[in-house]
Amino acid sequence: MGVKLRIQLTETLGHVPPVLGHLASVGQFTDGYRHYRVRHPGGIFNLQLADFASALLDLVQTVNLHQTSAPLTDNKELLQKLSGTLFAFTNYYNAAYEIILGCCKPEKNGPSIEVWKWLKEHGYTAENLYRSHLSEAIFFLDIFNELKHSSKRFGTVSLTRMSDMVRVCGYYLECVDESGVIIPDPVYHPNARDQHAANSFNYDLRRLYYLLYKIADVLNTTLQHHFQEVYSATLPFDSTFRQDGTPLENLFQAVHSLPLVSLPNEVRKSVPVPRVTGRNQHRYLVFDNHKAADNRDQYASYEVTALLPRADGFSRQWGLPYYRRT
Repeated sequence: MGVKLRIQLTETLGHVPPVLGHLASVGQFTDGYRHYRVRHPGGIFNLQLADFASALLDLVQTVNLHQTSAPLTDNKELLQKLSGTLFAFTNYYNAAYEIILGCCKPEKNGPSIEVWKWLKEHGYTAENLYRSHLSEAIFFLDIFNELKHSSKRFGTVSLTRMSDMVRVCGYYLECVDESGVIIPDPVYHPNARDQHAANSFNYDLRRLYYLLYKIADVLNTTLQHHFQEVYSATLPFDSTFRQDGTPLENLFQAVHSLPLVSLPNEVRKSVPVPRVTGRNQHRYLVFDNHKAADNRDQYASYEVTALLPRADGFSRQWGLPYYRRT
């Protein structure tokens, strides 16, 4: 186990990422955001952060409910919340480009193409710096892009270990194999032990929570680079700017309550586990790189509940996760 990420929890922001305190100082250097007709960069970050955090909290609470007290009998609401969370995550990730644009000097012609392309074409290296440090986000960006631009849908699965009656909920993105059978897409959910597989919410919700702070941390580094490059200045932290961090503290508590139980194919997979350390002026949100022990023996006997994806009127065969092939 090692530390994957360490975020300072400031007195004025609490669990809100410190980059917001730096964004509060943008007006000391530029009002380019007005020229490009976008919100204040701090406002852009605030809105997308709030949307993503709210969607993620709702999804975590719903998953916790199904895993502890209410077995999943209808996955429509859960899948809507999953899709909504990935939508909010994608917007949160992409907001950085608009934030960087708002921190640029006014130029005659603003973006008429995607903002990241405009930044690149105009020689702003911040765009590449930001993107190159966030490879961990690609899985979620790609899977949502597949969902958005194809007829693929999400499915859900629930495994109950008979050894201790622990229930683990998972999800998968469907695809169609060469025989016309609808199966979990092996690009995102590689087969394990000759079985179709899925991703557990317990692990992936932790990954999304970690990325909330990782993206903010990389954005902060990127902005410091950008201000040095464009203004030969450091973007200071505004210690007078305050924001209520309670919603994000509630999200921490919800994620912290998720059990560290995976699905059989996730054995020995690393996952970021959050904890808070220190006190008063020296509190930190720390993400430890946790690797689960080999728990495959605990799945020697299990019960599977898989809810079929929405019927399309033509498909007749499904290859569902964790059903043993005979």
